[in-house]
Amino acid sequence: MRVARTLTFLILALIFMLMWGEELRSLAISLAAVAVALVIALKEVMMSVIGGFVKASYKLFEVGDRITVGEIRGEVVDHNLYMTTLFEIGPGSVSNQFTGRQVKIPNSVFITSNFAITPAGNHFTLHIMIIPVSLDKNLFVKQEILKKCAEAVCAPYFPIAEEYITKMCLKQAVPIPEIKPRVFYQTKTPERAEFHVRIPVPFKTMAKTENKLQDMYLSELFKKDLG
Repeated sequence: MRVARTLTFLILALIFMLMWGEELRSLAISLAAVAVALVIALKEVMMSVIGGFVKASYKLFEVGDRITVGEIRGEVVDHNLYMTTLFEIGPGSVSNQFTGRQVKIPNSVFITSNFAITPAGNHFTLHIMIIPVSLDKNLFVKQEILKKCAEAVCAPYFPIAEEYITKMCLKQAVPIPEIKPRVFYQTKTPERAEFHVRIPVPFKTMAKTENKLQDMYLSELFKKDLG
């Protein structure tokens, strides 16, 4: 009896496969596609959750800090277990103006990508700004003018900035850099160069300090008819 029942079941299964084989194959493919989609979706969610735990465990940043992830730069305005919201800074990699746009990034980027953090607070940081210049016989004159302008802009707060940056370097056990304003150049083409100006700046007024330095530098160039 058991053999007959098993044989009957196998025959019926074979009939079903012959009759609906194509439909069953399509159903299997559809189920496989759904399973793959679920795995991919859950993978992104899980990576974002893990990134959120990493971010919270190591206290990577907080609201007000500025972070750079790939080509995205911005100030953190909100963050949770899944996502971080930035107030975008740009355009490009050298401007420090707010664009007015909010950018939401998944926390998974904090375990899959390199990123940089500039902590917020009432403190100072070393900042590099780039100023294009003609590559002509007045290059070194312009370099000296820019250096004097940078020193003048930094003069009101320089002693406090020097003390703060020195303390932070000692605390982190890293070499203390040259804190005084520095200007060096890089040639881009036979006719053009770029001044790279490194200055200590108050974190909260970085964009304002940049504008003040540029205005002072251009004013001096026009006075000396070097523009």
